[in-house]
Amino acid sequence: MFDAERFLDDHGVSYSRGGKHGKTGWIQIACPMCTGNPGWHGGFNVEEGYYHCRRCAWHPIDKIVAILLNVELYEARRIVKPYFINQEGDTRAIIPRKQVIELPAGLNLMRWPHKEYLKGRGFDPEEIFSRWGVMGTGHIGDYKYRLFIPITYKGECVSYTTRDITGRSQLKYLSCLGVDEVVPHQNLLYGFDQAQARKVTKVAVVEGPTDVWRLGVGSLGTFGIDWTKAQLRLLVENFEQFIVMYDREVKAQEKAEDLVNALVMLGREAYNVKIQVPDPARFTDEEAIEIMRGL
Repeated sequence: MFDAERFLDDHGVSYSRGGKHGKTGWIQIACPMCTGNPGWHGGFNVEEGYYHCRRCAWHPIDKIVAILLNVELYEARRIVKPYFINQEGDTRAIIPRKQVIELPAGLNLMRWPHKEYLKGRGFDPEEIFSRWGVMGTGHIGDYKYRLFIPITYKGECVSYTTRDITGRSQLKYLSCLGVDEVVPHQNLLYGFDQAQARKVTKVAVVEGPTDVWRLGVGSLGTFGIDWTKAQLRLLVENFEQFIVMYDREVKAQEKAEDLVNALVMLGREAYNVKIQVPDPARFTDEEAIEIMRGL
């Protein structure tokens, strides 16, 4: 996250960790966004890295830095970038567990039922296999009659989720057990490796794998609406601009707004896009292409 203390030291900005307005876990500064009695009313949260003022509420970090250093906003964004903790040095987000993932029983290449399921949802099975490595499971084991969806990080399969193809299971998605994961999938983003390989800076954030398949490379899935702090770190530390496109149901939209607010508080440009279809996977290919071109 944002290393506020190092930034303030490097640029000669006065700050306080105590006093009348001090609070554990915060670095206080004189807020440059409000006027009135002097004091340490503004502050950076050490753990989460965002900025908040006791008088005038939160502000994006890039705007605070622009005013503190008297520079343009684009220059402020360039200045603050090195102060966001690099993923390699932040073990809170990626905590390895097992060394090798154990794949489910009955795993094989997609067969007729898997391909028909994908075709029925408007996907090309060959493309889904070649681009995303999706396979199929058979009639045995805990993950029977499902699409096997590998989750990769830095080119290695570290977890997986599966999608029911029968329509009879109460659990549409069934993921790898936590004790069997090399990296917890809720600490990751589906499509992260592909976006990194393409070196994109603007991304669409969606809920699940099928949404990512529809939109293509440059979209990232949070494995449901309950995004985590580890996922937020991955987003902030690796990308610059975001459109969040969760499903249109009320709870999903509440979570989408929370994610957008969190990204903005950390100095990123982010928008919540309320879609007209139930979920992004329902877009036509033409609509998906147009959306990604818009990024």
